[in-house]
Amino acid sequence: MRGHLYRDSVLLLNKLQPEFLTVGAFDRGPEWNSPRVASPYNRLYLVESGRAVVHRGPRKTVLRGGRVYLLPLGPDYAFSCRKELHKIYFHFRLDAVPGIDVFQNVGRVVSAPTPPQVSPKHLRLQLAKGNIEGHLRVAAMFQACLLALPLPQLGLDLQPKSVL
Repeated sequence: MRGHLYRDSVLLLNKLQPEFLTVGAFDRGPEWNSPRVASPYNRLYLVESGRAVVHRGPRKTVLRGGRVYLLPLGPDYAFSCRKELHKIYFHFRLDAVPGIDVFQNVGRVVSAPTPPQVSPKHLRLQLAKGNIEGHLRVAAMFQACLLALPLPQLGLDLQPKSVL
């Protein structure tokens, strides 16, 4: 059938619904330092301004303004911040099947420039609204940020037959 997805693909799409733990804005200084943070959730950071460092094993990622970062779920993050960091954050899971998060095998922080259609100022306003329109706009901006990341390079094995 032309223009339609296969049944297995539709089933996979129905399962790809993010489960959010927390969503909000974050404005802090050096008190944000943390030697070890474990999380069963992925983190998507939309960094507005400031600078901080994320340590995961031997790797170090500098968080800078104007970028989006995906920190895959995992038990071994450390954070250090010398001055300030202003960001909008989403802590979420995206399960392909129950209990199997799409990003669980990604071992590094992934980043990309903030998409041009996403305004952190506008996103903060939508978060503060607390109505359905604001929630839908926040969800659309979350998806835009997620899609800005180089996901094809992650090598995710989500073939419908291997997932379903």
